Amino acid sequence: MLFRARPEKLELTLLKYLKSRMEFSYDQALNYNNLAKGYEGELKSDIWLKGLTEEWLILHDLLFEYHGSKFQIDTLIIAYEKIYLLDVKYFEGDYSIKDDKWYNPAGALQKNPLHQLERCETLLQKLMNALGFHYPIESYLIFNHTEFLLFTTSIHPTIIYPAQHNRFLKKLNMKPVKLHKKYYHLAQQLVDQHQEESPYTRLPEYSYEK
Repeated sequence: MLFRARPEKLELTLLKYLKSRMEFSYDQALNYNNLAKGYEGELKSDIWLKGLTEEWLILHDLLFEYHGSKFQIDTLIIAYEKIYLLDVKYFEGDYSIKDDKWYNPAGALQKNPLHQLERCETLLQKLMNALGFHYPIESYLIFNHTEFLLFTTSIHPTIIYPAQHNRFLKKLNMKPVKLHKKYYHLAQQLVDQHQEESPYTRLPEYSYEK
């Protein structure tokens, strides 16, 4: 059951309006394209997750803060006695991991998404404990671009590649259990904890005359 749908981020909506009315710099265009591409990947993931049974509570696009640390969740799935945390990545091209460092197709070093996922899981667990819920969390990186490839010498069970999507969904659907009211209470508590972040400070400078 979809408990919280994914809205289009306000920053992306505003940039769409500005893009048709002004010329973006290289960095501004890059930021816009990254946001648009990321949103496209998230929507594809949302469509894929419609294959889950109704015995799940699905929450999309949550922004939390715990003791001064902000963290964002692409998709959160509440199941019987377990929480699934999904971080969606719409990467394209050949990536590689060397000495626990991630490199993009251009060979440039980038943030390790596994470290980001671990941080997010830790903060979510603390937030849930503070709310009085103590369910275990399973976290996964979901790559859903068909032209994504990762060169690595290690097996990462938290990474789900496009070719594994159907099997992963079948695994989740194997033992559906009808959720009690306490799970709906948890879902509502999490939605209530969600924070709306203003994007206005990140927008390009513009004027009515332009």
